[in-house]
Amino acid sequence: LQQKIQFIGAIICSPQLLILDEPLSYLDKTFEHRIYDILENAARQATIILVSHEMSVIAAMANRHLIVDGTAHECTGHHHFVPSDCN
Repeated sequence: LQQKIQFIGAIICSPQLLILDEPLSYLDKTFEHRIYDILENAARQATIILVSHEMSVIAAMANRHLIVDGTAHECTGHHHFVPSDCN
């Protein structure tokens, strides 16, 4: 519940920059899907930096990925489900 309240509080403020660290952790699937909708709307007004191990839906929504897997590289492709080589 605390995580949901903090997330909602951050969105209500209409920030220009929103930084989220694992926002999907410990959430039920219903609220997880609602977060995707909320983030999609927030991205129209804000830059969102999101850390996540769950890349399925998030990757499709992102316009940039920073992949950290022993190294770090940026990927701007819109075509990945889970990025591999960023071609």
